Amino acid sequence: MKIKTVAVLGAGVGCYQDSVHMKHISNGLRQELEAIAAAKGIDISKADASSSHGSAVPPSARYSTLQDLDAGRHTEIDMFSGVLIRMGKELGKVL
Repeated sequence: MKIKTVAVLGAGVGCYQDSVHMKHISNGLRQELEAIAAAKGIDISKADASSSHGSAVPPSARYSTLQDLDAGRHTEIDMFSGVLIRMGKELGKVL
């Protein structure tokens, strides 16, 4: 969820080290994702393990989704978030 959060807020990759507020938003979104995955029986442990290594890019770097928004291009936000929202609604877990 980090990529989409920073894209929507227009922040660079380094915002997670710089802002307790961004960390709080990211943690809340992650909790929703984990609750939905658990309720649906989806094992996210492999994805979780691969995403915990941190970023090798500079803190000022902008994820591709944010670059797409900056350029006025279509993004994959609706595709990923839309599926998550639909699953959450099915399970009554959308906050």
